[in-house]
Amino acid sequence: MANRYLKDRQLSFEQEPVTLYFNFASNGSTTVSAIKGGGIATITAAATGIYTVTLSDSYSKVLSFKLNTIGTNLGVIVAAYPNYSSMANMTTAIKAKTFAFVTVSATATPAYVPNGGVAVCELVVRNSSVGPWD
Repeated sequence: MANRYLKDRQLSFEQEPVTLYFNFASNGSTTVSAIKGGGIATITAAATGIYTVTLSDSYSKVLSFKLNTIGTNLGVIVAAYPNYSSMANMTTAIKAKTFAFVTVSATATPAYVPNGGVAVCELVVRNSSVGPWD
């Protein structure tokens, strides 16, 4: 624990933002292991570079998603983005407790997180049906 006076309050224009931090290891293929993080039920590799996260709870909207990789030979993954064709589709999925994302290589093609690598993720969602800009 940090030896500081930390606050648990976050100011936001969004109603009830929730940040889910999680990470997982990969074998460079379809095996996902060592899943750690609160609010995450499972993570599976659906296809090359496409991962599906099953959440423990339903949320009303995705606000943000970030992914970083840790380990050796990770230059292959240069970006990650939600795997949806529209905001409406992503909203429907998060209400059904799922979130899918794609990891992308330097050649702009989907790629698995390399063997021995760990993906460190931050998913920010809204825990309220009240959306001032919806």
